[in-house]
Amino acid sequence: MVMHSGILDIHGDAGKVTGYSSKGGTFNILGNVVDRGWVCAVSDPRGPGLEVNVVGTAYEHLCQALMGGSVMMLGLFRTHDGLLHRLDSPYKGAKILAGASAGEVLFYDPKKKIDKAQYPSCTTQPLDETKWQDVTNRLMHLEEIYGLGWVKQNGHFSVRIDGDMQTVTPEDFLWILPKGELEGYH
Repeated sequence: MVMHSGILDIHGDAGKVTGYSSKGGTFNILGNVVDRGWVCAVSDPRGPGLEVNVVGTAYEHLCQALMGGSVMMLGLFRTHDGLLHRLDSPYKGAKILAGASAGEVLFYDPKKKIDKAQYPSCTTQPLDETKWQDVTNRLMHLEEIYGLGWVKQNGHFSVRIDGDMQTVTPEDFLWILPKGELEGYH
């Protein structure tokens, strides 16, 4: 699926190679992505850029050879009764940003389940104020679309997961950026 601009809201899971070679636009996905999401995608500077927001996870080869754009994975799922639950890990696959030259992946990972071995050709950095504002804006947009229970009050952000109200902070996110190396690509 190649996309250059526009918004695609998916109220469920997305199939294999979702977003392949996309040039821009916004993907909002309530469920999971099978594998090879946003392979060879580019955030074309002439368009709106590429933004991906996934409530669930992807299963393998996330953003392989990515050349731009921003992907956020929350590692959560909603049951039929509407309650949010945390997956065992926000991403269980290998090869995050393998062979990527640009772009980023953000994981909501308060339990620190993502392992460095999953992104050997990348670096991480803490969320600064600008990136945190971007993340909270994206979370509130997901709230508008899917009604997940994200709440922003008095400058604090919270959500009910596994039955407990949890405060969400910038430290709960892992910001992964490619170094432009091929390590882990094959």
